[in-house]
Amino acid sequence: MNFIVYHIVSGQAFFTGAVLVILAALLSLRERRIAKRVSVLAFLLGLIAITVSSTPLPYWFCGVALVITLVWLCSGFVKKGRRRSAFALIGVWAIGMALELPYHITPDLKPVDAKALTVIGDSVTAGLGSGDRAETWPRILAREHNLHVQDISQAGDTVASALKRVQEQPISSPVVLLEIGGNRWQ
Repeated sequence: MNFIVYHIVSGQAFFTGAVLVILAALLSLRERRIAKRVSVLAFLLGLIAITVSSTPLPYWFCGVALVITLVWLCSGFVKKGRRRSAFALIGVWAIGMALELPYHITPDLKPVDAKALTVIGDSVTAGLGSGDRAETWPRILAREHNLHVQDISQAGDTVASALKRVQEQPISSPVVLLEIGGNRWQ
């Protein structure tokens, strides 16, 4: 996959954008003309990176970040409060990165003795209208990787119906892969 595409769709572009906005705030404190120009460029590239990352931040944070960013932009025309607004901008985007960081830390899986996996899914997993004869991806995964795959999936399942199915049928493996969500809640 293309590095830039991966950088955007993985959400890492949010961190790049936030760092660029912080860099812009730091450069705005300098009096040199080149620092001001690089500050504007870093700010614009940072906003673009944050926007294309589509990071789902809480609404309260978006409101606070918008107000502080606008105050910082306005302080560029007036010297009064420029330093405080720059540090506020740095603080708010550091908080934004702290809010998003837990979603980018992958959990550790402890080694297990059994090579087993439980798959819970909808029609993407179970196969669409082809009955038991179709070779679904859980069957291919089991065959190609010598795994025991418990397939608890059914076409048309919603999150609610999959939950009922899991409560009726106990999970027999230490790792569960959940592939569901294309169908409406009912």
